Amino acid sequence: MSQTETITERVRRWAEDGQLYLVTGVLSALVAWLLLPIAGVVGVYSGYRLYTETDRTRTAAGIVLTSLVALVLPFVIVATS
Repeated sequence: MSQTETITERVRRWAEDGQLYLVTGVLSALVAWLLLPIAGVVGVYSGYRLYTETDRTRTAAGIVLTSLVALVLPFVIVATS
């Protein structure tokens, strides 16, 4: 008989190896660029957690920088026009 994995167990396992923060960071960075810039906050947080909990420093830095630019750029455009 095979054991089934619950959703919370799967999310916990993804969080342990960094997959949850990677996927969440990339998706929120895309949403921040395409639809809603405030989603960049989630991307920055996910990138930070990816940096602190795994050894993927370049990926984490890319997510953080991409999300920050997507978050700040609309304010800069409005302020300069």
